[in-house]
Amino acid sequence: MASIENLLGTCLDESADAFRRLDALKELGAIDSPAAYRALCQAARCPHPHISAAAEEQLIQAVGRILRRALAVSPEAASKYTPLLQGLTAALLDKPAAASPTVARTGKAGDTAAEVTEPAPHASATGIEQIELLPDVEALTGPCMLLLVGGFPAGSEQLVADMANAVQTPVFDLRRDVNAGHGVLVREVDARTARELLRLLEQNGVKAAAVPKSLLWALPPVHRAASCGVDDAGMACSVAAYDMEEPIRVGWDDVLVLSGARLQLETVRIVTIEKPRLLGKPVKLERNVTDFESITLLDVFCRNPWRRIRLGEKPPDLSALGLTGGMSWTQIDVPDVVSQLLALPEPPLFGPGVATLASGNDPADALTFASRPAYEMFTLRVVHLARFGFLPLEPAE
Repeated sequence: MASIENLLGTCLDESADAFRRLDALKELGAIDSPAAYRALCQAARCPHPHISAAAEEQLIQAVGRILRRALAVSPEAASKYTPLLQGLTAALLDKPAAASPTVARTGKAGDTAAEVTEPAPHASATGIEQIELLPDVEALTGPCMLLLVGGFPAGSEQLVADMANAVQTPVFDLRRDVNAGHGVLVREVDARTARELLRLLEQNGVKAAAVPKSLLWALPPVHRAASCGVDDAGMACSVAAYDMEEPIRVGWDDVLVLSGARLQLETVRIVTIEKPRLLGKPVKLERNVTDFESITLLDVFCRNPWRRIRLGEKPPDLSALGLTGGMSWTQIDVPDVVSQLLALPEPPLFGPGVATLASGNDPADALTFASRPAYEMFTLRVVHLARFGFLPLEPAE
């Protein structure tokens, strides 16, 4: 295993690939020591939003990991975890004064129980601007991801064949990748081939964008909302934080984009049944049972801090871990929330097709996914199209 100093250096290395930096963060988060906690706090102050958000998530996991261990043993035995908690607390408190938080209100005036600390919005501190500019096509360097901006024409077999020839891959494989990518045409291609593909697509009336992989943002962890209310200025919700609720207030001017979908998931589980016999004991047999689940969800991506608040999906049950605190959860009616958002004087930026999730509509086929990874790939595209100014407001869709 690499040293803590080397792992932290990789996390903060601006020239390193984003995915390599995140892998280093995960290794750092797996180390239980005060030195590792201090390194995570340093990474949490990184100006790049995906790195800082991932570091904060690793710190949260460290807290939960220590608490679960302490809860699983006697009070006397739990005392051995005290140094770890003290080290973690010291690391968390070791923050410069410039990073002091401001207080956001999430309830009525004078209601101190509704106060929650959040970092003060500051674009330069997070590296997140309203709209960023992609490098000029001729200035592209390094590996790139090719994103579809508009629609891909039906019956475009010749175009797919030309693209496959450019990336030197079988036509069948490229067609499969295009269909499964949900708007991500090519996940990784060198800059020269990216320029060739962009020219080819433009000639066929297809709008696309090449994003250098060094500029890609990793999607932030999901924070599931236990309740939600919207108004003209923003959204107030309670977010599940282990077994407790954290009140959060988000202004619409701090929202990058809304992405949503209908997940139709199949889960196979094994059940044991007893088959009676005329003589002797019943025979135990195992059968596969398929459960079907349909979830309509809405992800709210916030700029500062870089985070994702999810509406419509129940937080995980942590009672088996001994965390049974006071969290209440009510089913959020996502179609109703989308209808309320569409009625706002200045609604936030919607991802493609999200408006079809509103009450009384059938979600667009493009927003129906049979797996979570497929939705994550679609959402990765939506976030970057919004980030680079390709998405207009679409309240009428």
